[in-house]
Amino acid sequence: MEDYKNIRISVEADSIIEKIQQKFGFTTKLSVMRFSLAYALRDFRNEIDFEALDRLYEKNGTNLNVGSVDDQDMVLRTLIKTLFPLCETPYKYARVAIIYGLYKIRELMDVDDSFVITSIM
Repeated sequence: MEDYKNIRISVEADSIIEKIQQKFGFTTKLSVMRFSLAYALRDFRNEIDFEALDRLYEKNGTNLNVGSVDDQDMVLRTLIKTLFPLCETPYKYARVAIIYGLYKIRELMDVDDSFVITSIM
């Protein structure tokens, strides 16, 4: 199975990123995406159905080459493969985790107006 060469999120996920940027001062979409990814993998990795959610999550928003999301040493790819040894598509997993984390952060923001992002660090 071939992995993604680009990570394309949904328009809805883009909207969440913009809200997070405005509320918490993140300077780039990529920094929000990385934060969301880390949060999802740390707190929800055992409940995420990567294959099902990849089919469910639309691909009509921001599109980034995997080289923009991962570094030259492929730390992200290595992390995903370490957490999920049977994973053959780490960038697909990364895409799903980014969006999943964004939805979880939005839930927290919607429930509590005083929510601060540092509470989930």
